[in-house]
This record gives sequence, C-alpha cells and structure tokens, in this order.
Amino acid sequence: MPTHVQLLKQDDERTLLAKTLDVLPSARQLAWHDKEWAIFVHYGMNTYTDREWGDGKEAADLFCPADLDADEYVRICKQAGAKQLVLTCKHHDGFCLWPSAYTNHCVKPEMDVVKAFREACTHYAMPFGIYLSPWDRHEATYGSGEAYNAFYLAQLKELLTTYGPIEDVWLDGACGEGPNGKVQAYDWQAIIQMVRTYAPKATISSVGPDVRWCGNEAGKARTSEWNVQPIGGADGNEAELSAKTAEAFVRHNADCSTQPDLGSLPHLKQAAQEECFLYWYPAQIDVSIRPGWFYHASENDQVKSAAELYELYLSAVGSNT
Repeated sequence: MPTHVQLLKQDDERTLLAKTLDVLPSARQLAWHDKEWAIFVHYGMNTYTDREWGDGKEAADLFCPADLDADEYVRICKQAGAKQLVLTCKHHDGFCLWPSAYTNHCVKPEMDVVKAFREACTHYAMPFGIYLSPWDRHEATYGSGEAYNAFYLAQLKELLTTYGPIEDVWLDGACGEGPNGKVQAYDWQAIIQMVRTYAPKATISSVGPDVRWCGNEAGKARTSEWNVQPIGGADGNEAELSAKTAEAFVRHNADCSTQPDLGSLPHLKQAAQEECFLYWYPAQIDVSIRPGWFYHASENDQVKSAAELYELYLSAVGSNT
C-alpha cells in the first residue's frame, strides 16, 4: 500500500475519503504508535544555572553532577510504564552532554551523560531517543549557513554512530533570536538523510516527517487529531529524497500551532484544490511535569500530581496523540 497519495481537483467526497484509507504508516511509525508514551529527560547546564533557556556563555565546569544515577532514572521510567526515553543531549545553550569533538562546550569524557543513559536504557530494554537542538547559542558558526549545517550534521552523526541504536530523533524548532538575531537556514533534507542512514528505524519527531507536534506544550489536542494529513508543498517524495518535501513538513509543523483543523473532510476538499499529497503524519503531545522543562527548586511546589498526569495521559491518548 502507498505511504502517500495525491488529491486531485476532480475528487468527489467519496474519492477523498477512499484515498485517506490508502495511506498507511511506515514500519517505524507503526512501532512508534505501539510505544504510546515516552519520557523526556531535560537535564543539562540549565539544571545548574537555574535558567530555562541558557545563552551559551556559561562556563562548562558549571555543569557538575554529583552521584548522577542514570540507572535510577531509567528504572523508574520503566516501572512507570514508559515505552521510550528521550534525552536532551544538547539544548539551546549548545552545551553537549557528551564529549563532542566539535566543541569545547561539553562534558569531559569521564562525565559522558549520554553514554550513561544509553547503557541504562540497554540494561532495562528501554528504547532510547535523542534531542539535539538545531538552535545553538554558543556555536560561533550559527547563522552562517553551510558552515553551521556542517557542524550540526557532524554532531548528529556523533550521536547516531556512538550511542545507537537510536529509536527517536527529536528536532525542536524553537529559536528566540528575535527580529535582529541570527538567521540560520537549516538543511532539513540532509538532517533527515543522515538519520535514515545511521538510524533507519528511528522516527524523526516534531520538526520531521514521521511525527508532528500537536502545536502546544500544555498537553492539549485538537478535537480530532487525524493521522492522515495533506501536506501543502510536498511533491510526493519521501522527505529524505526531496528538499521541497522536507521543507513542506517543517512548514506544516509551524501550522500546527495556529490551525484548528488539519485533516477533516472540509480541509481535505480545500487541499484537493491545491492537489496536495496525503501523508501519514500522527501527532505527539509534549508536556512537562513542571511549569518549564528544567528543574528549578523554586517550582517544587508546582509539580503536577499523579492524578493530573494520569488525566493528561488519558486525554492525550484518547485524542489520538
């Protein structure tokens, strides 16, 4: 069965509905669906500076974990029933939790946090994913175009080839540079190609062609989160084979934060007039147990209760995310 189908201007309602039934998930997407829910571990420089978004100017030795027990993290996640763990290997401040050969803004080899979590996930048979922020506030080449893309791809390859098997690559689209800040055009096709080459079973989440963002970090879904989506601007190829399609998925994720309807019959009729292609593109809800993503002692009284988390789980999964 095809993974994507083109809508045509002359398609009537019956044909449109029939075409949605022809679009099926890939093997990697189907495995992702079966996992149902995952744990995000946001741990890094911000944990020690008490900031939410660092600026990349922090001294590397400020990151100083004492008695970090990755095994305890993964064991508790496993006991809770999570089917995957995703580690923030590098957040927006550019500080790397592994000893990268491409920057000095990273841990020392003896403090390799990514390795510790990879080994713990192996021990508990927990699928392991990585978060690697495309926005890097420390790297001098950010905003330069090709030079930064080469840098980012080199770090991505380090993670994929050193800490595999990787089962999810989370690409955050956040950037707070502002109107007068640096502008970096990411080479999304090259990024997707690299993941497909070195981690062929991995889903690419959030800004990627396998799993889309729901559009908020509050744990709220649309009334209907359709798996089959018309992707405006895609040319009918897989994203790793077409720069146009790769960029179309990025734009679609941006639309997720503003559009209330992404897959209903009226939406399909409109997409047919543009002869869009339908892809299997399920939604993911990401929500923190805290007001923000990193630990801040002043927010210890604002951690969501078990009852709140269970309601979020029921709402998310019940909303087809």
